[in-house]
Amino acid sequence: MNLLEGRLTEELSILPINAFRPSITCACQEGPLYRHLNKTLSNRDIVLLVMGTHRKGLASLIMGNHMRDIIGSVPTPVLIVPENQSFKKMKKLVFATDMNDSDLDIINALTELAKPSHAELTLAHIQIPEISEEENKKQVTNFLEDVANKINYPKIYYREVKETPLKAGLKWLTENVACDLFVMVHRHKNFLEQIFNLSNTQKMAANTNLPLLVYPCPETISRGARDIELNYQENIIASVIS
Repeated sequence: MNLLEGRLTEELSILPINAFRPSITCACQEGPLYRHLNKTLSNRDIVLLVMGTHRKGLASLIMGNHMRDIIGSVPTPVLIVPENQSFKKMKKLVFATDMNDSDLDIINALTELAKPSHAELTLAHIQIPEISEEENKKQVTNFLEDVANKINYPKIYYREVKETPLKAGLKWLTENVACDLFVMVHRHKNFLEQIFNLSNTQKMAANTNLPLLVYPCPETISRGARDIELNYQENIIASVIS
């Protein structure tokens, strides 16, 4: 890890004089990763946790377990980057929303991510069969009116997936709606649901080929996590290496 820190620091040193140079520090602990993360997050003003995924052999199993534990426990947004992904300018973000009022805060934060590259933000909603067409239409209308009235960003669009189970709808979105970043909220399940079934967010994180940004439940969002921006000079991003 110290060698990696040294290599990254050397690469930063050759950037143009006015380029942003983040400070890099390392920490290494024994034991389950998520148990140490909350202590680290509480001691520093970290607004985003970044994880990479690996899909082969034992590393895949270990990283999968780490990922599920972290998504389910940390109070900070987590950016999950699939193996072999390279950074590129963001042109389109897709946020899978269930149109809760708390999602407005997340949409507002996402517009700050989108602004520097003038990226589109698509609000994707899955109409589950249990909700009637009339009730769904009313909910959509009210939510989009709130978005228009409270969030000032011209490139917000809406996409609906009708009458499909949630898991199938999420899969359809990731396979058919092109984007550079897929965004979800991790809603906590009750104890029995946690035992018998992973959340849709955790399933997506384990299988997606897209960079995935996962926000925690609104009631657990930590200080600063609502306003993730690209002004990284003032914020700290933690990258997890497994």
